[in-house]
Amino acid sequence: MPKILAQGKTIECEQGSNLRRILLQNGIDLYNDGAKVINYRSIGSCGICTVKV
Repeated sequence: MPKILAQGKTIECEQGSNLRRILLQNGIDLYNDGAKVINYRSIGSCGICTVKV
């Protein structure tokens, strides 16, 4: 099973899972302070929600 490390928390998930959904289901905040104000509703136009793979 793949493991995700986010905000100091390790989460296991099924292969092929939607990363955004897994993070939200586990209480991981997807946006930093500024992005909470200018949230682009997950349409991929701002580049704030980046991940290191």
